[in-house]
Amino acid sequence: LNVKKLKGNKFGYVSAPELKRGVTKIIIASGAGIEINLIRISHELIHILQYHRGDLNFNDNNTKFIWKGNEFIDAAEYNKLEYNEDSKLPWEVEAISGSQIYKDSYANSGILVTLKGVDKSLDYMIDNDWLF
Repeated sequence: LNVKKLKGNKFGYVSAPELKRGVTKIIIASGAGIEINLIRISHELIHILQYHRGDLNFNDNNTKFIWKGNEFIDAAEYNKLEYNEDSKLPWEVEAISGSQIYKDSYANSGILVTLKGVDKSLDYMIDNDWLF
C-alpha cells in the first residue's frame, strides 16, 4: 500500500503491471482521514477481486481496460474522465457499492482496537472514539 499525492481527480488505483505479475500494489491519495482511506482501500481491493475473478483485465501493454472479455475503454481516455464520470463504468459500479460495505465490516470488526499501543495518534483516536 502506497499513500501519495495523486494527480487529477483520482483517489486511488491498483498497479495493473504489478497485478499481472502477481504483486498487489494499491496506491491511494494522501490527505484523507482513516475512514475515507478505508473506503478507498476497500474500493481498490474490489478491483483486485474483479481481476482474480477474470472480470477485469488489461490488454498486453496495459493501455485498455477489458471488462468480461471485451475491450472497454482506453487507459488514456479513462485518465481524462472528470470526477464521478468513471462511476458509470461497470467495474466502478461494483467497487463503489461494495467499498462502504467492506469498510463497515472492517470498522465493526474491532481489529483497529487491537492496534492500541502501536501508535500514539491511533491511541488518541481509539481513546476518544474518533475512528468512526
